[in-house]
Amino acid sequence: MKLLNGIVLQAFLAGLTLLFCVALGELGVRLLQYVSDGRPVISQMAPTNFWRMFDPDLGWRTPANQRQIYTIKDGAGVDHEVHYSTGRYGFRLYGDTKSRKTKIMIVGDSYTQALAVSDDQTYYAKLKNNLSDRMPVEIFAYGTVGYGTLQELMIVERHIKEIMPDIIIFQVCSNDFINNSIELESQSLGNNSHSLRPYIGIDGTITMQIPQSPLDKGVLGRVSRHSRFLQWVIPLLHNQGVVKTSTVEDEIRDQGTTHPGFMRAVALTDRLFGGLRSAVPAATKIYAFQADNLQPYSGEFEKLFPRHGITYIKGVAEAVTDAFQKGEVVYPWNDDHWASTGHTIVAEILANRLRRDLEKPSVSH
Repeated sequence: MKLLNGIVLQAFLAGLTLLFCVALGELGVRLLQYVSDGRPVISQMAPTNFWRMFDPDLGWRTPANQRQIYTIKDGAGVDHEVHYSTGRYGFRLYGDTKSRKTKIMIVGDSYTQALAVSDDQTYYAKLKNNLSDRMPVEIFAYGTVGYGTLQELMIVERHIKEIMPDIIIFQVCSNDFINNSIELESQSLGNNSHSLRPYIGIDGTITMQIPQSPLDKGVLGRVSRHSRFLQWVIPLLHNQGVVKTSTVEDEIRDQGTTHPGFMRAVALTDRLFGGLRSAVPAATKIYAFQADNLQPYSGEFEKLFPRHGITYIKGVAEAVTDAFQKGEVVYPWNDDHWASTGHTIVAEILANRLRRDLEKPSVSH
């Protein structure tokens, strides 16, 4: 009996120690995120905050008329004060809809929401400055963390009649293929929103669903959805090979275009780009560029764009990567989004392409 009591006591103390360590880890991660980012911890579970709020059709959207000041570190560890604001409808930049200047509408995800830089340091603010001396423009830029192609298309459909853009620029990312497919997003660790969002079926039907990731299964998964420490440590252990949790990105990396789920996601994305072209007047020119260049995603984007009359602006992701390899500070601290220098590089490439194609008198409506 004494032996049994000793074992029970040891198990209880071990459990208590584990619980204490998790609690300490939770506190540490939350404090670290707060201190390192210099801004309130952004919670994906929060129903509303300065960068995201609930939307019944989109799942979530960027709130309008926000004004925030916070500090982040760049890749060299230097603090930068960020002045973040949004205007009408949550656009980070919203020009004059009645202007006779060339109007450019830019839609994207977190790279375009650009939480790491101030308003005047975003690629679209710099693009406006780069073009203004020879091609005056009005720019309307909207981005939201975690958006897929369908949500971006819905933003275009929501606002195109008011803006009536001459040009639309779509910023895309490799994880769009994951986010466009409930099948793939439910198998993803790193690109899973855990949030209600719209998905299009192969028959064109749109449904609202919440994707479940591999970590959502079982008790650990349910607990981890409410713990930033577990959300941080489990994928880290997975990447180190300590925890064997499968994720679909690994399969796609290994199988490429032979992965059946990935090719179904490509077909869905193909359908969405067709919907984009149909939603936009024939006279409106559509451009697209990639924020990263991971394969096989990048290659599939390059195949899809010309099929729908979308002009691909090449070299954006490659130029940022090249600058990073040369020692330039193009990313924030511990992040693969763009710091101010990264946005400058993106703006220059976009401006060069637009100047070459579009230097002409402004289009009037």
